[in-house]
Amino acid sequence: MCGQTSSEPSWRLSSSKTLNTPAARKRYLGLVTIWQKVGDLVESEDGETILGNSEMKLPLKQSEEIIDVADARFRFTPSKCRLLLGALKS
Repeated sequence: MCGQTSSEPSWRLSSSKTLNTPAARKRYLGLVTIWQKVGDLVESEDGETILGNSEMKLPLKQSEEIIDVADARFRFTPSKCRLLLGALKS
């Protein structure tokens, strides 16, 4: 059967504006968020909640103007800051 009907649990989870956390956990729902600028995520309404509940965070190359915001949130060592600033784009 192609498509999803409103009676399917995954459709009900994705169509809701607010996520029903117990239902999501029961169905092993995973959430992936990708942001180009850490500052945008931190300053968003749910950004700190998302970061606080994230099991894994993968920072990629950062620009000079963003690295201070990222460093304030993640407390990078100086060597990690240099690595993120000097990383190649992929």
